Amino acid sequence: MPTKKLDRTFMLMALSEMEKSRAEHKDRTDPLVGAVLLSEDGKVLGKAHRGGLRIGDHAEFTLIERLLPDKNLERSILYVTKGSNSFCALSQS
Repeated sequence: MPTKKLDRTFMLMALSEMEKSRAEHKDRTDPLVGAVLLSEDGKVLGKAHRGGLRIGDHAEFTLIERLLPDKNLERSILYVTKGSNSFCALSQS
């Protein structure tokens, strides 16, 4: 299981993914989202961001359903961000 220090590392990785997000609307702000999925032993299985493969697709959906559809994800750990709230949460730890 990840430690607090590793949690921070993987959240920073998710934040980095988040910065790659692509908006789907021109008339309103879409949330920026990044996701990192780990195996039970802490190996990174994949990373994704909003709109990574197709505009509008959520990071979690892209990661789990499109990039790893045949992977057994039992006991895996998902780190996911959502906009500036992620930065606030990280700075509090």
